[in-house]
Amino acid sequence: MVNWLHSLFYDPARGWDPISVQYAQEYGRIAAVDPQIVSRFVDTVGELRGKRVADVGSGPGHYSLEFARRGAEVTCVDISRNYLAMIEARMSHEGLSAHYALGYMDSINRITSGNFDALFSNVAWNYCMNDWSFARNLLQAMRPGGVIMIRETNEAYVPRTGGYSRAVYWLNDTIGWKIGHPRPPHGRIAEAFRRAGPCEVSVDYSEPTVDIVTVRSASR
Repeated sequence: MVNWLHSLFYDPARGWDPISVQYAQEYGRIAAVDPQIVSRFVDTVGELRGKRVADVGSGPGHYSLEFARRGAEVTCVDISRNYLAMIEARMSHEGLSAHYALGYMDSINRITSGNFDALFSNVAWNYCMNDWSFARNLLQAMRPGGVIMIRETNEAYVPRTGGYSRAVYWLNDTIGWKIGHPRPPHGRIAEAFRRAGPCEVSVDYSEPTVDIVTVRSASR
C-alpha cells in the first residue's frame, strides 16, 4: 500500500530515477556474474538460444549480457533509466541487442509484451511493492510451461536495528505491507507462488540467508 502510493508520485516514465549515473557506474564495475547461478538457470531452462528471457531487476545488466551471449532474446526490466542505458551500451559494444522495459517490476505485464519462456531475478525481489501480487504478475508474464528462477536474500541477511526497522519488518511479515524494501521472510517467495496460481515450485534453502526458488508455470 505505502509503496504503491509512493509509485504514484515517483514515476520513472516522467524522468524520476532512483539510481544516479555515478552510482550506476560504480556498481556496474563491481557487479559480477556467479557462474553457478547461470549454470543452474541454464540447466533448468535448457538451451537459451532463441528463448525469450526477462531479467527482472536487471541492474547494470551483468546477467542480461550473459544470457544474450548465449543467444537468448533478452528483455531487461528495471526502474532505472541509467542502468538500462548502461546495459544497452554494453550490449552494443559486443554486437548484441536486447529489449529494455523501464518501470516498476510489478508492472511487468504493462511494460513488456509478456509470454516469456524464462524469467530470472537475482537479489531484486525485495524491490517489489507487494510479495503476493508480484508473484501473480510474474506468473501471468510467462508462457505455459515457462520457468522462473528467483534468488533473493531473506530477512535473516539484514539485522534489524532500531524501532523503525523492526516495525517495517513486522508489517511485512504479519500483514504483507511493505514500507521501503525489506527482505522477504524465509519461505515467503515460495509460498507466494504456491498461492498465485497453478505452478510447480522447488526451493533451495542450503544457504540460511538466501532463498532460491524455481517455478514452472502450468501447461495449458
